Amino acid sequence: MKLTCQRDSLQMACQLVSAAVPANTTIPALKNIKATAHDDALMLVAYDPTQGVGIRYELRGVNVQRAGSCILPKDQLIQI
Repeated sequence: MKLTCQRDSLQMACQLVSAAVPANTTIPALKNIKATAHDDALMLVAYDPTQGVGIRYELRGVNVQRAGSCILPKDQLIQI
């Protein structure tokens, strides 16, 4: 996955989605945000199964050179 986007837009999207990341969980993958890049958009997803809450946010206007998906650490992603 390789993309280019506005830093402020990415940071705002990550902060919105991170609201659904659980504070305490026994499953380490749930402490992350899933990012999927395709066409001209970046989809960010987080889910908290204990609360039954999930957030999916699509950031448009992204220049995607190589489509793909990955799991990113919430804390490091917000610090960008």
